[in-house]
Order: sequence, then structure tokens, then C-alpha cells
Amino acid sequence: MVEHKCDKLPKGAFVYKAQVSSSSVLAWRLHLIREATEEDLEENHYLNEVGEDIWTVLAEISFCPYCGDDLYDGQFNEANGDFVLYDSSGYKMKKC
Repeated sequence: MVEHKCDKLPKGAFVYKAQVSSSSVLAWRLHLIREATEEDLEENHYLNEVGEDIWTVLAEISFCPYCGDDLYDGQFNEANGDFVLYDSSGYKMKKC
């Protein structure tokens, strides 16, 4: 796995190159994680502790959304923009 180093990445955001599960293609992905705060615990009784994942997004990308770098250096890529949202804010996690 190759990780994109970017000073502008916020907490809970990762950009890395990994194999796409549906093929042998390597693609750059944006991985966002939203963690629970004290306020979230007060508003949602399904959450148990601060720092618990509320949702996670995985998205195929071509450019870093924070610094604008072309992650493929102008090379053709087969990434097709697939994404998935894992919502853990309820009784059980669901894939949206």
C-alpha cells in the first residue's frame, strides 16, 4: 500500500493506493472516518464512547481533494469513481 503524504489532510482522512476488491487494479482511494464526539453521544443513544466510528467512506479518486495533486501523474487510470459508505450510527452497521 502506498500512502499519499499531504499536509492538508484533516484528522480522519487518508489517501492511499490499494487493490480494488472487485479486480486486480490498483487505485487511489480517499478514506474518511467520522468519529463520535461528546455531543454525538448525547444526541444518539446507539453510540457508546467518544472516538467510536460513526461512519466511514471509501471513494476512488484521481486527485487529492485537499492539495490537488494528480495522484496518477497524468497516466491513464482505470479507477471508475466507485465509493461505499459504512454507517455505524444505528443499532447495527449498514453498507449504503
